[in-house]
Amino acid sequence: IILFSGYNQRSIIAFLRTIDLFKDLDIAIIASNNKDPIFLSKYKTKVVYTRKEKLLSVELFRTLKKILGFSSSLILPSTEALNRFVLNNREVLLKLGYYSPLVSKLKYETISDKIKFTNLVKQHSLQVPQEYSIEDEIIFPCVLKPKKYFSGDNKVYSPQILRSNEELAFFLEGKSINDFTIQKYIEGDSYYLLYYFYKNGNVRSFSQKNIIQQSGGKSMIACESARIHQLEVSRKYEELFLEFKFNGLVMVELKRDNSNNYFMIEANPRFWGPSQLFVDCNVNLFFDFLFENSFIDRVPRESLEMNKKYFWTGGIMSDKIKRHCEKVDFLSNFSDWYEFDIYNRKDTKKIFNSEIYEK
Repeated sequence: IILFSGYNQRSIIAFLRTIDLFKDLDIAIIASNNKDPIFLSKYKTKVVYTRKEKLLSVELFRTLKKILGFSSSLILPSTEALNRFVLNNREVLLKLGYYSPLVSKLKYETISDKIKFTNLVKQHSLQVPQEYSIEDEIIFPCVLKPKKYFSGDNKVYSPQILRSNEELAFFLEGKSINDFTIQKYIEGDSYYLLYYFYKNGNVRSFSQKNIIQQSGGKSMIACESARIHQLEVSRKYEELFLEFKFNGLVMVELKRDNSNNYFMIEANPRFWGPSQLFVDCNVNLFFDFLFENSFIDRVPRESLEMNKKYFWTGGIMSDKIKRHCEKVDFLSNFSDWYEFDIYNRKDTKKIFNSEIYEK
């Protein structure tokens, strides 16, 4: 397994903790640079190469092949940028001996590109936020989303929560409105539906309730296990993915409004940051990934634990945070969260210290 470190790092750590349970699995870590936090972890001994530049290239993979001398290797689908690169260069990488577990480029983009997945969800009569045109009387706050991963100016934009016409006009300055869609902002609880879809149609699922998130729609900071994967809404999404013949890992973000309606916000067919939660809850979807890709011969039997939480102390030190759930008295129960910190553990204690004490 080839693992690119330095991006979506918390999911990388959760995966490495899973891999560490199997002493005979061979993994090669490619560090993003010499400041990659992987060097502050137990897993630094698995680093085989440190990248000289951020840009991914076929030449980088040729260099890795010479260093590692392998005949075949799986590229872990850990980040959006990496996955898009692999899909765009799949044929040449396959000739070099690299295998990707991802679905076809067309299927991947249909799930990952926000407008395409929104259209697919609507075809299955599932709910999505109301859309506005630029001429409509927009109710603020609203959410401005890029329709595709790469916009017309070849840049990657994150969804924006905008609170006035002035903010909307300021963001769109120099950009094309045709690259974006404007949606109603849904007030309510935030959830992730998490799946592993097998090629034979089997499905393993989990869900989490999102409590605290970094501002600007960035990383989740605090989450807890949920049970919406046991509800009808989850079954309908399972049917969607099965009919679409999707396989692999995927997350669907939902918002539940006060009328108990679930609205699809986005989907990510790759690793996601709070993966340590399903690992700690003993619904380890990485086991399913490893099993279907022939790295382990069975999925270990697990005893479900639903009383776990996910927390990232370093993430809460950003300038602003967003609460998704007003019912959770987060600060008065801070110690309950702190014990589940993603990095405040023996194998990553130095990462924890660097984030807390060196800012």
